[in-house]
Amino acid sequence: MEFKWMQKPQDDLREPFAVRTEVFVQEQGYAQELELDALDDRALHIIAYLDGEAVATARLFKEEGDIWHLGRVAVRKPWRGRGIGAALVAQAEKKAREQGAEKIVLGAQVSKRIFYEKQGYLICGQGYLDEGVPHIEMEKKL
Repeated sequence: MEFKWMQKPQDDLREPFAVRTEVFVQEQGYAQELELDALDDRALHIIAYLDGEAVATARLFKEEGDIWHLGRVAVRKPWRGRGIGAALVAQAEKKAREQGAEKIVLGAQVSKRIFYEKQGYLICGQGYLDEGVPHIEMEKKL
């Protein structure tokens, strides 16, 4: 597995956006116009490749101080259950540490909470709905 970091304006983000669109819009029913947002312009985007094919992505951006936000973690359906998501999160944590982060926060779909708990994340806030899908705030100290 190979990982590549991308950022606007120097990089073409079509591949990470295509993975996100496939997972969040086509598969899970999120609105296309809400999936790609202004945060993408300031985020670092990671994409995972297997045999040259883009199979997973996530984005990472600074919130405030030493706190970074991990989001839009998406693994294409045919490649789930192979540890790709965990490897992607580990790469994002490594990058955040390199940028001076001491903590990562995220909003996890409640159905994915156990995945994040296995990566060391703890529930830290209230539940909320994002486009009708239950989410929970989580964090991990690095």
